[in-house]
Amino acid sequence: MTAEARVSQVLWNMGDGHIVTCGLGTPYVQGTEGASPDCGHVYAQASSRHVPGGGPWPITATSTWTITWSGSGLSGTETLELSSSAELFVGELHVLNQDGASR
Repeated sequence: MTAEARVSQVLWNMGDGHIVTCGLGTPYVQGTEGASPDCGHVYAQASSRHVPGGGPWPITATSTWTITWSGSGLSGTETLELSSSAELFVGELHVLNQDGASR
C-alpha cells in the first residue's frame, strides 16, 4: 500500500476578525526583508490594546491535506483538516522622525 499526503491550503483565523487563506507558502531565506510574497497579515493594534486589560490575539491555523492512496487493487483520495491554536503577542513601536536640524 502507498499513500501520499500534500497540504493544499492553510486557513489562518487571526483572532481580530480576519481570516487569511494561504497556499503552500514560501520557504524563509535568512535575511529576507519585507512583506510575505504570498501570505501575510498586519494587525491594526497591539495585543495590549485589543481587549480591556490587554492580552494576546488568539490564532488558529487549519491545514487542509489531500491524501491519495493505493493498494490491493484499490485506490482513493481523502481530505483531512488539522487545526492548531496558539496565542500571539503583537507589540507596538512608536517612532519620532526629525529632520536632523539642530536647534
